[in-house]
Amino acid sequence: MRVESMEELARVLWAKGLSRWFAARPGWRLLEPEFAAGSVTFSARRTGEPLRFRVEPKTGGAGGIVALPVAPGEDGSALAELISIVELLDRKGLGVRLDRQDPAPPPPNPPGTRITAPRLELFIASGCNLDCSFCCEAERIAKKSFMPWPEIEQKLRDAAAAGKQLIQFMGGEPTIHPRFADAVGLARELGMRTFVISNIMRWEDPEFARAVGPLLDEIMVSVHAFGDDKGLSVTGRKGWWQRFAKASAELKANHRGSYRCATVLSRLNVDDLDRIAGVVLAFRPTAWVLGNAVPVPGTRIDAELTNLSLTEQIALRPRFAALKERCAAEGCRLVFFCVPHCVLGPELWDNSHDLFLGDQDLSDGAARGVNFWSRADYHEDFAPVTLARERGPACAKCERKNVCGGYFCDYFRRHGEGELSPVTAPS
Repeated sequence: MRVESMEELARVLWAKGLSRWFAARPGWRLLEPEFAAGSVTFSARRTGEPLRFRVEPKTGGAGGIVALPVAPGEDGSALAELISIVELLDRKGLGVRLDRQDPAPPPPNPPGTRITAPRLELFIASGCNLDCSFCCEAERIAKKSFMPWPEIEQKLRDAAAAGKQLIQFMGGEPTIHPRFADAVGLARELGMRTFVISNIMRWEDPEFARAVGPLLDEIMVSVHAFGDDKGLSVTGRKGWWQRFAKASAELKANHRGSYRCATVLSRLNVDDLDRIAGVVLAFRPTAWVLGNAVPVPGTRIDAELTNLSLTEQIALRPRFAALKERCAAEGCRLVFFCVPHCVLGPELWDNSHDLFLGDQDLSDGAARGVNFWSRADYHEDFAPVTLARERGPACAKCERKNVCGGYFCDYFRRHGEGELSPVTAPS
């Protein structure tokens, strides 16, 4: 890149992105830039020590821009966001290659750390590149449509103006949207954090991994099988296991944010839970969500039949407890999704997803306990989607009824509630 002057470089960066970052960050102000012969240093302050980063043309044969942290100040995450804007502008507007020269990556987040902030769930893709046996989004995925880019852009700008601090990209598989990288980049440019739930198949492509990895604050990786045979049975795709291994390597090499993982428990993978745990923990996640498939019409295999019975799940308590300890030793919290508290037992109550009905996994305004997954679709009318859980009559006297979400309505209709064991205080 040919830079006529450091003043010109500073003006371009400010006009094309930094000004928007500060506009979306009440309380932050930009201090006077510091110009040197070959660089410009930006400083910003909110309350305490200012954060500072230096931007300079890259020297040597390959042109480019170098963004270097100088002082993280009071908010290291804000510094990372500012530098990511330089990366975005370099890729989208300045037409040169950015060489990041960051310090060593920070250690993993403390156990249980999660991004919690006012957020928007943005469903940008209805299709998927897998055909998982348990998928509760089969009807949506069959539409194979994408949110138009102008609508994505408008929704992101509206979200930033409304004070949203986190964009949760959803699908289908959101990463198959042809402008996924642009969407994540714009969210970051607008000062919001970014999170995606993904099967990570797109990370097979090194170019995609390099473009998207630095822009995501957190990713939840779907890990539902182990090995070729089970991989085909669960995901519906030959060669999934090899593709997943390649994608994992690219993801780990390029993603600078944190991880969580998710596994749908089924008859197809229950024998492999220990091996799946090894794959999960290799990501060093803050949490691993392990839970039952949601029984909704339209799936390739009836999820209610794919799920283990409640009696079978009760028999798994010792294995669940061992997995909990194994995860805790690695700084990961094991969370059980859609499993009644009387099935988990007292030793696992604190690991029930029902206790986290306010975090970013769920939509804003969610009702506590039962129907807590509803959202506005992208270019469709508002469409509530329910986990269809309920508490049976036997739950009325259970001491956990105010925190437990019960179990699936369809299951009770087919099998009754005789497997439930309401929790009562000792007499």
